[in-house]
Amino acid sequence: MVKRNDGISCTATARTTGKQCGNPPIPGGTVCTFHGGGAPQVRAASARRVLEALVGPALIKLRDILEDTDTPPHVRLAAIRDILDRTGFKPVMQMEVLTIGAIEAEISRLEAQMKG
Repeated sequence: MVKRNDGISCTATARTTGKQCGNPPIPGGTVCTFHGGGAPQVRAASARRVLEALVGPALIKLRDILEDTDTPPHVRLAAIRDILDRTGFKPVMQMEVLTIGAIEAEISRLEAQMKG
């Protein structure tokens, strides 16, 4: 179990004494593993909270990279693309699937065009 040094304790209370649990909660969570922190849905929610807490600092760092004129242009461009990709401004990608029949028809059309 990872011990926390920030003074935060599990928010659960003992049924018998009514006192708050003294164990550290799971990272990103409010309860320890003994009081439900090991449940898959609790672990998933705490992991989401940990990741969400990193979004703000990551965006600030990306902004710093963009605004720093000493940053190489290719690094700045990669930061720009990353921001745009993650905010829904991805380039449109289309894929066309051709059948053998379509390919043969195109070959026949090109052969006829070349003959005259």
